[in-house]
Amino acid sequence: MKVSIGRMLSVVLPVFLLFAGVQTLWAAEPVTITGTVNEDSQIVTDDGTVYEVLEGEKGAEVFDKTGKTVRVTGVVEELDGDFLINVLSCEVVEKKK
Repeated sequence: MKVSIGRMLSVVLPVFLLFAGVQTLWAAEPVTITGTVNEDSQIVTDDGTVYEVLEGEKGAEVFDKTGKTVRVTGVVEELDGDFLINVLSCEVVEKKK
């Protein structure tokens, strides 16, 4: 049985677009986290959650704030149990005593 490329695309393409659309619907909303920037340029919150900061214009602002407490707004993704944050804004904050 021979299947034409056009026929195969007519089946595969709609399935691909369906999954792409579903992923877009599940796109994460920005969140705000507060934590301390460690030596690896990760943000560690008070509850011990570690966020890997993704490189980018705003992410680079976090990299030079080692040891400081920051409030970061960004989009968080989970990948293999790790949290990644694409930083949209970053500011240094006073740690509550």
